[in-house]
Amino acid sequence: MEKIPSTQLRLGYTGQIAPHKGVHLIGEALQMLSGLPLEVFVYGNINAPPRYVARIKKMAAQDSRFRYMGEFSTETPLWKIYQNIDVQVVPSIWYENSPNVILEAFAHRTPVITSNHGGMAEMVRNGVDGLHFERGNSKSLAQCILRLNEDREFLRRLEAGIPPVKSTRQEVDELIEIYQEILDHYPAHRAGE
Repeated sequence: MEKIPSTQLRLGYTGQIAPHKGVHLIGEALQMLSGLPLEVFVYGNINAPPRYVARIKKMAAQDSRFRYMGEFSTETPLWKIYQNIDVQVVPSIWYENSPNVILEAFAHRTPVITSNHGGMAEMVRNGVDGLHFERGNSKSLAQCILRLNEDREFLRRLEAGIPPVKSTRQEVDELIEIYQEILDHYPAHRAGE
């Protein structure tokens, strides 16, 4: 998949729009980066309390760079979304164990900015295929965005650092290897011994 060229850094968020997902942090970071030529595309269903929905809609109304794109249909191929996104933002403030959105971003050669905790921080290697920011801290997120906006070569290095997508066979072989190591390390005891 080829990215559609743009002179502006394009951030994406795809997923559920709810307080624990931290979408508001993106809007707060944008406010700190006023005047910076950015675009933020937010895709997802709004399944949140009305006050949070109003907060997100207000952010979008106050800053033309923050665009709520609505839900994306399962019929829409993800590459059509990712061809217009330079960096995926996963700002969850709760503990995610292994969010699919990170795997989807990597499958589309898109680096990830994510909170520095839980499975998200384990999946994204800071400075290799994405960046970590302090959980719940929009200023820390703004610093990551600013860094990528000012250093596009660094962004290209992050893209290059994304590991290739593994085949099902590779995943199975790795699991078999792990189980074999466990069996070799902890041999089964025979009954009565």
